[in-house]
Amino acid sequence: METKCGLAMFLLLILQTIIFVTNAQTSSPKACGDTTPQVARNIVPLVIPKSGVQLTSPIECEYQITNIYNTTMTFHIRNVSIGNGSDCSQNYITVGSVGETLPSKRYTACGTQLPDWEYFTDEKKMIVKFVLNSSSGDLSNTWVDAQLGDFSDDRVSNYKECGTGFLRVTTEPTNFTLNVEKIMTSAFECRYVFYANGGGSLIFNITSLNLKNDDNCTSEYLKFVEKGTSQNTTFCGSTQGSFSTKKDSFEIRLLVRERQTPLVVQGSYYQDSPVQKPTTPRPRPAENSGPFVWASKLLSGILLLYVVTVQ
Repeated sequence: METKCGLAMFLLLILQTIIFVTNAQTSSPKACGDTTPQVARNIVPLVIPKSGVQLTSPIECEYQITNIYNTTMTFHIRNVSIGNGSDCSQNYITVGSVGETLPSKRYTACGTQLPDWEYFTDEKKMIVKFVLNSSSGDLSNTWVDAQLGDFSDDRVSNYKECGTGFLRVTTEPTNFTLNVEKIMTSAFECRYVFYANGGGSLIFNITSLNLKNDDNCTSEYLKFVEKGTSQNTTFCGSTQGSFSTKKDSFEIRLLVRERQTPLVVQGSYYQDSPVQKPTTPRPRPAENSGPFVWASKLLSGILLLYVVTVQ
């Protein structure tokens, strides 16, 4: 009986050792840095790994970001180097809302090319995950330089005259109207940021416009600006037209000179339904796979079978 108990204790000790080694290899809080940052109408850097700490593989860092105020939070990547190509199945950084299945189909990045997306949320929290399941190269060449921030109306100039400066775009068309009886300043500019999630094209249709008309639209204009590009789409006079982008946001800049006639700008905006592309199922995270986990499961089965046999 003592021999059987000793063998059971020995198997249990091996199981505990394997679990300890597995957990040590799949978690590295020092490399992850602060995993609960807060956004409070400021810009918060998110740099992986933490300065002075070497990455190990496998590793998973989960960041739970909280918004202190009732504003729109943003997440965008400034620089990235994860893996050698565009295959994000093993190594990646991803972002989404609380309760959302990650990695996200759209908001996931790897390789060295900057993603063309920026993530927005009106919720109080969002989740960012950094995952390394495999590595065949030097991990000193793996890093992420990202930023967390927020949008609020008090950060937009001329809020009193222009109204709300941050507008969420949905698949339902929304009317946009700016009607100002008299512009008092010599160069009056309104700025509006339109944002959405999901990947569908953002579209703005102009239905009414009464700006000054000149050849280059320099005196007065309605300008559409995309982040990350120097090309702008500009309207003036009474032109009716439309603007669309595949990015997650765009900005309208409305410049008006001093005038006595009422300013009228009308239009509508909406998000086109995203095109669903077939995707290859991603492997389960490292903590649910690998030789250590399979070995621990096998030993658990052996131990259970042994105990039942003894009884």
